[in-house]
Amino acid sequence: MGKSPKGRENRSRWLVAAVAIAVFVAVDVALVFVATSSGSLPVSTVVPISPSAASDDASTPIDAVDAAAIAPSSRLLTAWDASSAWRLDVGSCPESDVVVEHSVDGGRTWDGYDLGANGGLSSATALQAIDDARSVILIAFATADCAPSWVESSTAGSSWASYPGRTSTAWFITPSNRAVVQTPTGPLPAPCAAVVGLASIDAGKAAALCSDGQVHRTDDGGVSWTLSPTIAGAAAIGSTVDGYLVASTETRAACQGISIFELGSSRDGTPEPVTDCLASDTTGDDIALSGNISAIWVWAGTSVLRSRDGGSTWQ
Repeated sequence: MGKSPKGRENRSRWLVAAVAIAVFVAVDVALVFVATSSGSLPVSTVVPISPSAASDDASTPIDAVDAAAIAPSSRLLTAWDASSAWRLDVGSCPESDVVVEHSVDGGRTWDGYDLGANGGLSSATALQAIDDARSVILIAFATADCAPSWVESSTAGSSWASYPGRTSTAWFITPSNRAVVQTPTGPLPAPCAAVVGLASIDAGKAAALCSDGQVHRTDDGGVSWTLSPTIAGAAAIGSTVDGYLVASTETRAACQGISIFELGSSRDGTPEPVTDCLASDTTGDDIALSGNISAIWVWAGTSVLRSRDGGSTWQ
């Protein structure tokens, strides 16, 4: 029997420091007005998309990346509830356009918004549903110079506003330097030579999946990290309301697909199985996970699946 995600939903699990502090509250109305009045980041007409058939001391010297290192995930997924979710393919900067897809029917159909062709955004690094089913935050890299950019939509993707100054207060990884984690208080050393997946709950709590398959957790905003118990075959990581989801592709005779574990946010928490085998045609780097108070979502291979009962059944 899987463990259900618990707790309450936050406006943004990995962006609390940036969005909650008084200074942003004071200027938010003005920023929204400026972004809206300037017509920033217009989007294309909605296009229907068919449904998807280490050490506690971060300064400790780190080893070189293993030759058999796991690859960074090529996807991002964030779900607001059991019906609404956002997803995208990461791509690379400056070659790729950011195309964000939004579903309101549990992942059966998706609408696409091209922020590359119309917003000048390339490879994305973070995606987070906020506030309600129509709202999302995206951090991507500008096509012109591959600098990080923060954009938001509160209209289900029909319009977007840009907040360039907020990227310095968010959790994310820059692909060109995976030995550094951008935290809500600034860039800090990663717990390993290369972080391939990052999930966060709030300004202090986050988990990093490293290229050697190990997961490290922090509860002090990335100042120090603790190595978590090994999850064999770990390939992707996502957040729930009060913990993390880890997908494993460890080969087992009885399973053609992935298994999923939940890992609590405390440094001494141990992995608990959510589902032992979820059938999938995944190749390993095409997995993204997201959990909320209503459901667990998994995008793996050509399928998007949800569980409303903590992993016991999927649809």
